[in-house]
Amino acid sequence: MKKFLLYTVGCLMALTSCDLDINDNPNYPDGGAVTSDLIFPAAENYVADVLGDQMFNYGGFFAQYFEQRPEANQYNDLAELHLDEASNLFDRPYIYLYAGALQDLNEILSRSDNTSDIFACTVLRAYTFALVVDNLDMAPYTEALQGSANPSPKWEEGQVVYEGVLAEMDEAEKNLSDVPMTLTDPMLGKNLAQWKGFANALRLRMYLRLITVVSTPPNTRLRSRPSWPRTSSSAAMSRGMCTAMPRVSTTPGTTDVVRWVL
Repeated sequence: MKKFLLYTVGCLMALTSCDLDINDNPNYPDGGAVTSDLIFPAAENYVADVLGDQMFNYGGFFAQYFEQRPEANQYNDLAELHLDEASNLFDRPYIYLYAGALQDLNEILSRSDNTSDIFACTVLRAYTFALVVDNLDMAPYTEALQGSANPSPKWEEGQVVYEGVLAEMDEAEKNLSDVPMTLTDPMLGKNLAQWKGFANALRLRMYLRLITVVSTPPNTRLRSRPSWPRTSSSAAMSRGMCTAMPRVSTTPGTTDVVRWVL
């Protein structure tokens, strides 16, 4: 009995004398331990998850690219277009894009003074808002992301959102300096040239969708951008419209995987 008591007392002393918090898991940091370089990959993942999952699925069905087997039942609502005001089709994408990606990007922007990190976050933020507009036509923008301070933000026209994020990208690019990115970047590997190319391709897509409601032609607006690639081909310039597309590099050992070309 004495041995048991001594063993118990010894264990209690060992536990009380060490600074051990069994509820603190270093593999799942929280609060101030979550640094910006850990947050940015999460924002990229939220966007990739939504784009490659639900948007991919319902977009394919709506465009009639997909069809399910006659005996299948997984996508009945999509295949038969059983959609109404009560449908929750966009619930998960909306949550992932606003409470996930956009909230994470706002958190980084509030902390960082690195102009390259700010530019990358701003471009991804613009792309995220563009996805919402492209899927819903309207989106919360100027009043969005205020949490409990404004739980019912105003929904704004797609043109307002587009013009807003285009201006944000222009401002972030204008403020760029020579400092390298510090954020962990699985998508483009901290390659600022790739982020500029992504921004230009995104601008082009938005300009083309604004073509019927704006007075300045998209090609004029694009060519005014400092980072927009120039071409020596007079034929390409005479088409009246610059076009951009991603191309995968075939050069062995290259780290420049994606190139944005005319």
